[in-house]
Amino acid sequence: MKKRLIFVLVMLLGMGGLYGVSLTKAEDPARENGTVNKDAAKEWGRYQRSTGRSGATKEIYLEGKDAVITMEDYERTVYFFTLQGMGEKQAKEQAEIYVKESAALEEEARRQGYTASKKEIEERIRELQNMDELDETSKKMMEDVIEGYGGEEEYWKYQKKVYEKLLPVEKMAADLRKKFQKDPQ
Repeated sequence: MKKRLIFVLVMLLGMGGLYGVSLTKAEDPARENGTVNKDAAKEWGRYQRSTGRSGATKEIYLEGKDAVITMEDYERTVYFFTLQGMGEKQAKEQAEIYVKESAALEEEARRQGYTASKKEIEERIRELQNMDELDETSKKMMEDVIEGYGGEEEYWKYQKKVYEKLLPVEKMAADLRKKFQKDPQ
């Protein structure tokens, strides 16, 4: 069970970081010949703005014992994978895996008592806003996403909502890594 949880956690964080990784991979479909495909980056920003975790729709895609996945979250994930260059069928398959694992990890973090204070979320957002650590192409892509989103203020408000769910999972993952490093068995 513990190994399965670690595996699922690593998979989710890997997929959750897919966007971050896409900012640094040269073969990313959002880049053309080493340059940013401005349209794809802006389109992702526009899409996030138009659908961003509003909670407006309560239509359920999947429901488990303790977790609910909305159609809005599933469709957003499908769209992200299609922007990464996947065909519709593959994007839907990957999105289903991703949303299930995300919901399971969020619920496990909640069950284990992991939370994120407003102060912790604000600190993480400040870290993310520091684009000095990004290479020029990645920085330009992030700027295009923000521009597509409609501006920095709205984009970072959205990211706060994302990190309300993501930060407890990250904290749980960090603790699991520490435990695993102490005792790999």
